[in-house]
Amino acid sequence: MKEKYYLIALIIVLSLSIVVLINIQNPSEGFSKVYFENLTVPEYIIPNKTYTMMFVIESHELYPVNYSFEVYVNDELIKQGKVAVNPGQRNEIPFEFSISKVSYEKVVLTHEQNIYFVNGLSLIVGNILRFQNLMSNMSADELLYLINHTPVMYDGSNNLTFILDVSRNISITQTRIIKNSAKIKEVYQFNMSKVGDESYKVVTSFLKTKYIPEPVIMKVVVKSSTGKVYQLSATIEVKGEK
Repeated sequence: MKEKYYLIALIIVLSLSIVVLINIQNPSEGFSKVYFENLTVPEYIIPNKTYTMMFVIESHELYPVNYSFEVYVNDELIKQGKVAVNPGQRNEIPFEFSISKVSYEKVVLTHEQNIYFVNGLSLIVGNILRFQNLMSNMSADELLYLINHTPVMYDGSNNLTFILDVSRNISITQTRIIKNSAKIKEVYQFNMSKVGDESYKVVTSFLKTKYIPEPVIMKVVVKSSTGKVYQLSATIEVKGEK
């Protein structure tokens, strides 16, 4: 009976030994790390200024490995090369870049438009644009622009009453630009066209947009002699005026 228990115990021990042996015989294949050196990544980029960045190839392979690399700025190749790295070592690869042209994204903040169909002569009285029973409030800047650029006949200088010359189509555009970190552009438009003997179509519109510099995309592609490919990407803000 004891021999039977000894046999069972021996089988269990051998089974455990096999499991341990299998785990020990599964060695690591080795690996590499590729990353940007964070301290070299600028917070933002100013056009026509040169910057130096750095990426690192860190080897944890079992033997020396050769690497080829390519560096891109907005898909434009700026540097390429080859390096060999031994196990347990790291190779720091610096590169310089600058940008001369900045791309901008147009963002619409406000877009308002009013369309009127009116008959007869049209009047501007004070800061109100009158078309018989229709009216649209105008800013002081818009009113001043219309006074200076619209063919009018004065009807009393004190009360600022003007009669538009409707013998021809009228189109007026006023543009104002506000410069700051994101340039803002305001466009006022006044259009009047004849659609009948005494009938006119009037369109007033206001468009407010801003232009934001598109960021620069840095990309690094590293290929190893083991067949592995590593890719890095960093998006960096651009500061500049359009």
